[in-house]
Amino acid sequence: MNTALDIEAVREGRSTRLRRLQYVFTGFCAMSIAVNFLDRATISVAALPIRHDFGLTATEVGGLISVWSISYSLGQLPAGFLVDRFGPRLLAGLGMLLWSICQGAGGLTRSFTQLFWLRSALGVAEAPTGPSNARVVATWFPPHERGVPTGVYVCGTAIGPAIAPPVLTALMLALGWRAMFVTMGLVGVVASMCWFLLYREPSAAGLSVAERDRVLAHRPDDAARIGPRTWGRLFRSPTVLGIIFGSFAQGFVVWIYGGWLPAFLETQYHESMQRTGVLAALPWIGGIIGALSGGYISDLLIRRGHGPVSSRKLPIVAGLAGLALFTGFAGLSGSAPAAIAFIFLALLCGAVTTAAMWAAATILVPSGYVASLGAIINFAAFLGATCSPVLTGFIVDATGSFDLALLIGAAVGLIGAMFFAAMIRAPVTAAEIEGR
Repeated sequence: MNTALDIEAVREGRSTRLRRLQYVFTGFCAMSIAVNFLDRATISVAALPIRHDFGLTATEVGGLISVWSISYSLGQLPAGFLVDRFGPRLLAGLGMLLWSICQGAGGLTRSFTQLFWLRSALGVAEAPTGPSNARVVATWFPPHERGVPTGVYVCGTAIGPAIAPPVLTALMLALGWRAMFVTMGLVGVVASMCWFLLYREPSAAGLSVAERDRVLAHRPDDAARIGPRTWGRLFRSPTVLGIIFGSFAQGFVVWIYGGWLPAFLETQYHESMQRTGVLAALPWIGGIIGALSGGYISDLLIRRGHGPVSSRKLPIVAGLAGLALFTGFAGLSGSAPAAIAFIFLALLCGAVTTAAMWAAATILVPSGYVASLGAIINFAAFLGATCSPVLTGFIVDATGSFDLALLIGAAVGLIGAMFFAAMIRAPVTAAEIEGR
């Protein structure tokens, strides 16, 4: 043991090998989300050529974005239940393989209808990713350490969009949008094979007795009791309802950018496609900073004496309010540099909310329901993400500008922050879920 981290790990009963496994698996979770977001972004980056090839309106392109969102959202609830029942290795790996096939097939389509249904299938196949990642963190980390690894994998939600514009634009300019779709499908197939080969549950990871005892002391060992009746009782809790409202608002606002940022810069400020590939990446760097900050702040507040609820609630509410505020400023800005700066700050705040929200999923319910609550978070967020792209497309068609869409997003974000602040007061107990 040569480092301070090694000494700390021994003092905590955690070997260097166990620590390495924990962060390798966390890195794989971040990788899966980054690939996930890259595939989602292919429509946004290729929006103009697809409109040209298929003769689509902006509203129809918004529909391609929204059909993925609604499919992803509706797929969350069964996905979370299945992950809690059968584990993340099977569900995450199989989902990654299936969505990659759908992504690649999108490059072979010859009509709007074919692309529409493939994007729908893509959304369903991607649904297990978020709940699986929450379950991995709950399985491998004790509650007081879950904020930082959560922030690390949530970084994938910003890394993907950050690298998507330059990487996908370069692929599209070199090969065309169809070959770009196929290439990303192949990348996802390789990633799914890596997941199957390397990820293991603690019981199959070759741990020593001491390592296994430390990990299994925090395992979701009540997963076997989950069933349709107990799962349904989650929706009776004010805490869960508050999460639904707050997540809907966060997804609504962030996916104005996730769906339309490249086209926003090209049409509102007349940036070239080449410049947009770089400019559209810059605000997502704020998301990377925010994701790491949100996870760290959550754990820091616990160490400073805050309870498990307030340590997650405070960064969620502050982040959501900041997301709304800076989105409003972006809608009022008059230049591309100002808009990019405000969107950078908006996405930073939005990622603080996301990281703290997913960290909350690991402590606000009994451990066997972590993936299910994560699925509910994603369900609500991408229900919001379904609404905002198509509404934005409609507003752009009607007004020729994105300003009104951004101001509406700001209002939705503020309302969501107020709902979350008012309704999240206590964790959901096993007695509530089991009707005792």
